[in-house]
Amino acid sequence: MSKLKISKRVANERVSAYTSLGWNTEDMRLFPESPTEKAVSVTVKTANNHDEDIWCELKNPYLIQRAKIRRPFHEHEGDKLTSAVSLDYMGAAEFEFGALPQSLRRIQVQFALFTVIKVPEITILEGKNPLRVYANFDSDAERDKYVQYLLAMRRGNNEFYLHEATYFDTKSHNFPVPDGIPEGTDFWWDIRNDVMWSFDHKFMEGRLQKHLQASFAYMNEMADAR
Repeated sequence: MSKLKISKRVANERVSAYTSLGWNTEDMRLFPESPTEKAVSVTVKTANNHDEDIWCELKNPYLIQRAKIRRPFHEHEGDKLTSAVSLDYMGAAEFEFGALPQSLRRIQVQFALFTVIKVPEITILEGKNPLRVYANFDSDAERDKYVQYLLAMRRGNNEFYLHEATYFDTKSHNFPVPDGIPEGTDFWWDIRNDVMWSFDHKFMEGRLQKHLQASFAYMNEMADAR
């Protein structure tokens, strides 16, 4: 059995996502964790006895995976995400031992609910290119809270603790970007909150979703082969 902690507002919306994974939603049960808990737990039976612990509460960003989008795009058609971007070696065990696949599995469960939003508070090219964020925020308040995290990372003043440097701040070697593409890191993945962001709108609006679907298919094939 797998337990997912999600808000009550979105619990029923995710039934179709569970069904698409082959999960038996007839065995789904919702129940409060405690009288003061804002979220609920969802217990479902997964196909092939796959157990996944999936937690969907917004946390302070801590593990931000840096990456560089591989170009030209046409050379990476059909690639899974970890082939479509070049992941930086983060030098910490927290980024290894299945951390990235676990984030992908959580995204897979909620894939239909993920969207790309523009963040006009963070731009490059003199305000012409806003940051694109791929996420599933439960509410406007949650979205606004995460934007504040992004603004803090952008300022680069160590306003909260991150395990490793993000190179997202304006003081890093990535900025300014006269051609619209940072020289180094240009894709970021918060693997605790399952949030991704970039200034590359062509990648974020369409290509990212296809690479994620290729990742899901690859992981399913690997799981079936075991």
